[in-house]
Amino acid sequence: MSISLDARTKEYVRIFWEKTQNEEIQGPRIAATVIPRFLDDIFHRYQINSIGAFTYASNQRSLRALQKSGFLLVETFEEDGVASNYLETKKG
Repeated sequence: MSISLDARTKEYVRIFWEKTQNEEIQGPRIAATVIPRFLDDIFHRYQINSIGAFTYASNQRSLRALQKSGFLLVETFEEDGVASNYLETKKG
């Protein structure tokens, strides 16, 4: 799974990931815990209105985790012979 953000957030994403690794938020349900916290922080910190995410169509776990976190499927497409999904969520 990858979440598309502008270049200025790269350092923040690295720090956030390191922080979650040190808080014992681990195990099979890490995405259900981390994605909503990540979205809240990014929307608050950078005053952006939407975030897009790409995942391979075959990666049903990532697709479900994103959808449970408020992402809506916008498009399914094929690139280099691989089916992929684009999802988006909006602030609020």
